[in-house]
Amino acid sequence: MALINGRPMILHVWERVRTYKRFERLIVATDDETIRQLIISKGGEVVLSREPFRNGSERCSATVANIDCDICIDIQGDEITITPEQLERTVKVLENEKTLQVATAGFPILQSEDLDDRNLVKVAVDAHGNAIDFSRQPITISGQRINNYGHAGIYVYRRDFLINYARLPQTPREIAESLEQLRILEHGHKIGVAIINKPLLSVNTPEDLVLANKLLSEERGEIE
Repeated sequence: MALINGRPMILHVWERVRTYKRFERLIVATDDETIRQLIISKGGEVVLSREPFRNGSERCSATVANIDCDICIDIQGDEITITPEQLERTVKVLENEKTLQVATAGFPILQSEDLDDRNLVKVAVDAHGNAIDFSRQPITISGQRINNYGHAGIYVYRRDFLINYARLPQTPREIAESLEQLRILEHGHKIGVAIINKPLLSVNTPEDLVLANKLLSEERGEIE
């Protein structure tokens, strides 16, 4: 509910995401009554649950448990610069590779100092476009730093896999790094990665909030 340009952050994300034309349903899954009331007041759909979910994927899993669908897109509520094009590129990874159960997105890290920012999750990708690893630290192989991308808070799941995800035991690195996607890798599943050419800004700190206000003000000025 932090304000960006005078409006709650979740509202910015919801309005951007709803421009993606392929959604059959767009649901805000939350444990917060204030968020529920805000989205409903704008004509949106909300699922409110105060169960002690350990991460967003578990919350999404519960949300779609009684929904008949093939693909679910889990978008974190702080991705305030997300675009429909980025969503489509990530969805295409899953659609184009039938053996994959989940896809996500990465973007180039433009400033070297960002590699040491723990709030920027990193992903390394193999020659087939699948994730090698995710970490809050720079990712290396045999002590050598390899190409790291920033990780975007977008997950595209096949529904049945998402339902099963919530049943999988938590894994050591998932707990240590507080990264839900590591549960998938540590249980032996692949994650396809769409490389998007524009960095996404997730609001993790007060400094990110200041930057978000600046970026959206500039974007609004360009549109006007």
